[in-house]
Amino acid sequence: MAYTVLMVDIRKSRQYQQQERQELQDFCLKAVELLNGIFADALVKNVEFSAGDELQGLFIQADAAFLYLRLLRILLWNKEIYAGLGHGDWTVQVDGRGTGFQDGPVYHHAREALEVCKKAKDYTVVVCTDAGLDGMSSALLNSLFSLNERLTRYQNELWLLLEILWPVGDPLMLNESHVRNMVDLLDYKSTLSIFKKEAQRSIFRTIKENGMFIRPTQKQRGRDVLMPGHLHGAVSKLTELTGLQQQSIDKALRNSNVFVERNTAFAMVEYLQKKLSEGEQ
Repeated sequence: MAYTVLMVDIRKSRQYQQQERQELQDFCLKAVELLNGIFADALVKNVEFSAGDELQGLFIQADAAFLYLRLLRILLWNKEIYAGLGHGDWTVQVDGRGTGFQDGPVYHHAREALEVCKKAKDYTVVVCTDAGLDGMSSALLNSLFSLNERLTRYQNELWLLLEILWPVGDPLMLNESHVRNMVDLLDYKSTLSIFKKEAQRSIFRTIKENGMFIRPTQKQRGRDVLMPGHLHGAVSKLTELTGLQQQSIDKALRNSNVFVERNTAFAMVEYLQKKLSEGEQ
């Protein structure tokens, strides 16, 4: 059986001042703990710090590793990361120990992918399989991730609200506990100096102070074949939750390519399921 390993490194993390780097690591740790809970059914070995600022984890399927990476990137707004996805056999299985004690081709492929990514120009993620570097998958993932590289915090937080209400992937992946923990995490994020790049008040700080509860949507209403990520009624729902003007939310989402990214992410999930998760490689 083939597995997928995700390896992530925060770009230029050593250039931060000591306090900023500590804040970034603390936030990453909390974010990973949250995501490990959300993706528990897809993880064989939890994502965790392995060396310095590097993260790694072992997944059952490639599409789950992609969705994990995608959410991590959204949570780490305005911080650049490198990522390597390796797909192959997990041959050295150490029971009762974390991902850092495991080994096999899947880990070697992920390491190669991450090192290539660090050296390659204009690439933030690379995929490697038993057949070698996967140029097609790497190009598609980088095209997807480039759609939302320069968002404002306001645009990023609206995007996160969409992901909470209507996640790409399994609509049942988020439960009420996950949502509460994510709101707490994003409220905590708004207090960190390393993320305070804008004076505008955090949407999640307002939501928490007002005692509002965000209930994850169990059914993805309004989805169609051509635009599965563009949901009818989404802007109205965000207006209700945030108290912001509907026109402002609509403009921010359209200018940030969020709906285009979500449509492409749905397509990427299907592509990876067919190409890797179903054993073509």
